[in-house]
Amino acid sequence: MLQDRSAVIDFGVLPPTPGMIAGGVYQQPARAEAFARTCGFEPPAGLRSMSVDALIADMDEAGVSTAVIRGRQQAASLDGAVVSEPFAPSSLSAEESRTLMSERPGRFVAYAGVNEGMLDDPAKALDPVLSDERFRGVMLSPGYFKRPLYADDPRLSVLYDYCRTRALPTMINFGGNSGPDLSYTNPEIIDRVAARFPDLPLVVHHGGWPWVTQILHVAFRRTNVYLAPDQHLYGFPGWRDYVEAGNGFLRDRLLYASYYPFLPIPSSAERFRTMFDEEVHARLLHDNAQHLLSLRS
Repeated sequence: MLQDRSAVIDFGVLPPTPGMIAGGVYQQPARAEAFARTCGFEPPAGLRSMSVDALIADMDEAGVSTAVIRGRQQAASLDGAVVSEPFAPSSLSAEESRTLMSERPGRFVAYAGVNEGMLDDPAKALDPVLSDERFRGVMLSPGYFKRPLYADDPRLSVLYDYCRTRALPTMINFGGNSGPDLSYTNPEIIDRVAARFPDLPLVVHHGGWPWVTQILHVAFRRTNVYLAPDQHLYGFPGWRDYVEAGNGFLRDRLLYASYYPFLPIPSSAERFRTMFDEEVHARLLHDNAQHLLSLRS
């Protein structure tokens, strides 16, 4: 894995693959552009061009050597489904992730997406995917399931145990609009999962916002919890608390993630550097991500 500490690892981009383009942010560019400007950025050109070349150009300009792509596996439609995503459903399958990683060797690594159909037998569903070592962890969005689950639902325990025994960091979509209502992002949920599986690294995608003080307390008491606040660092209420934690006790467990194409990579990385003390830049922009990416056995 990467050793150059001057290189940036972006711990979360949404690449313009066919499944992502078919729904989500790429289908509502005006809304995403308004979001970027609310955060104080000009939107990335790649949002409308939907070009992998544009994404790579942004990465190169920002000094990003590698970006983590987060899988999304859509399950078959179920009766009584609850719509929890603010954007149209999108997907990033293992096949599309493999294709992108092969076409752009060394520029991307992946977290394998999980849907509710995989929970009964994670080994059967995930072992074939994870035989490819470019998949470095698992991505879970239980609040986006067709029948949403809380992240501490007992039905997820077999998946967490599967990841624990294979040293697979588990990223949980947990913050912002990560469920049908605000209760799905209550940090007590992460606290319970982290306590139940203390040897399992848990990456909190969206940083648990808006429960900033509470999720920071969870991260303080549970040293297997990592935070990737992504866009919630830029002007959202509580952002200063993330920065204070990243400069202090969380310096080894906070991650830079652009959340491209919602935000541009070069200017978000530049502002990220101005927000945090220079002495922690290498950790937040490279080392913490490098540690997680090197864990799986």
